Order: sequence, then C-alpha cells, then structure tokens
Amino acid sequence: MTTGGLIVLIIFYVLYKLSKRETNKKFDNYDMTKVSLKKLSEDAGKSAAYKRAKMVRGGYDKDDKWKI
Repeated sequence: MTTGGLIVLIIFYVLYKLSKRETNKKFDNYDMTKVSLKKLSEDAGKSAAYKRAKMVRGGYDKDDKWKI
C-alpha cells in the first residue's frame, strides 16, 4: 500500500468515527417523550446501531397514527 492510500484510509476512518460520535451524542440527548414505543417495538430484531440512527433521524417520533 502506498503512502497516499494509507492517508486516504486514515481520513475515511476519522470521518467514520466523527459521524458515529455525532450520532451517539444526538442519541444521548434525545427527548424520549417524543418516541413511540409501538414504532420502536416493531424494530425489535434490528441492531442497536440501526435503532439509534433511526431514532436520531426521527423515525420513532409519535405522530397522528401512532399515539403510544
């Protein structure tokens, strides 16, 4: 592997870690009163990372259809 390739790998790794840290930070400070437990339970078999990312995007927020 060349030096340039190694630098590119390091850059991608740093960007990945920054993105993951930002998602975790948003998840830790998320208002859980907005979360619909019914929507969350539908993804019971999914990974924790998937559920964390979906929650940060607002995928589990309560709406007119899902009150619980």
